[in-house]
Amino acid sequence: MLFIDTARAKKNSDHSNCVLNGLLAELSQMYRDERSMVIRFSI
Repeated sequence: MLFIDTARAKKNSDHSNCVLNGLLAELSQMYRDERSMVIRFSI
């Protein structure tokens, strides 16, 4: 029982880490696009 609960908790934390990493990647991509647009406009 305890083993199953531990495994489930680990799976949940892995999932939330994946979601968090996905959001961070998306945000950094948006930031990069925004920077390149600003650079493009300033030229």
